[in-house]
Amino acid sequence: MKKNIESLLIGLVAGFVSGLLGLGGGVVFVPAIVLLLKRTQHEAHGTSLALIVPTAAMGAVIYGMHGNLDLEIVLWLAIFGMAGAYVGVGLAHKLSAKKLRIAYAVFMLIVGIRMILG
Repeated sequence: MKKNIESLLIGLVAGFVSGLLGLGGGVVFVPAIVLLLKRTQHEAHGTSLALIVPTAAMGAVIYGMHGNLDLEIVLWLAIFGMAGAYVGVGLAHKLSAKKLRIAYAVFMLIVGIRMILG
């Protein structure tokens, strides 16, 4: 029962952050799945990717209703994003959980600093 309540709260927070900040939800999902639901880093990444689809779709529909969706960019980034995801998942499976966790944290840190500095 505790895991269900934690999962519900994680879903609500990730969905809220996704809609508010335009994130796919992985920024919230991955750490929450690892730290709160006690799953491996690899499980968290795979689960997060599956969760991002419905979460991001809902946000995209509503942003689109407000005229804030560029379908040409969506098409190009989706095509090449899928190719990149294929390669990225292959690499992720070659990394230990610790190395994957470090890579994720370093990436998030760099992105955060870049966003702050502009």
